[in-house]
Amino acid sequence: MNAMGITARTISRENQDTLGFRVFQIALITLVGLVTLLSASHSHANSKVKTGIPDLAKANHNLTCTPTLAHFCANIHIGCAGRSALETWTLRITTNDEQGVMSSVDKHPAEPARSGEIVRDAKHNSLILFLHPTKDYVRVLPTGRFNFRHYTKKGPLMTYGWCEVKQ
Repeated sequence: MNAMGITARTISRENQDTLGFRVFQIALITLVGLVTLLSASHSHANSKVKTGIPDLAKANHNLTCTPTLAHFCANIHIGCAGRSALETWTLRITTNDEQGVMSSVDKHPAEPARSGEIVRDAKHNSLILFLHPTKDYVRVLPTGRFNFRHYTKKGPLMTYGWCEVKQ
């Protein structure tokens, strides 16, 4: 039963095609859309505004990447699954034409500076830094969003967050 006390069974096929029923459908769809829009606007207003990284796939950058999560997770595809004891750290990524260097901004003991190869995707304006001598990688999107895959002795871990260009 809906808010007007009408059940779907009480409305005959002939009445479903009436103008009143169509107006009711349109009003209901509009109301649901408005509620969705307002909730999205509210959550966007409460989040930090991200400007993105221009020419990510073309130019060289000095990025500072701050993780959103306090600890690495076994999987971040849907929330943080398998939270680890390993704390995340703020990354500094410096790129040139084909190489990149990732280091810890706060000199995290678990993360020495490492170099690696840069793979740039001009079509999507993104880059991936593959770190040597491990299989670790950091992917940075043009929005500034990053995800970091870190391989440990106990297995692969992941985190994500936001990068900003630093001069």
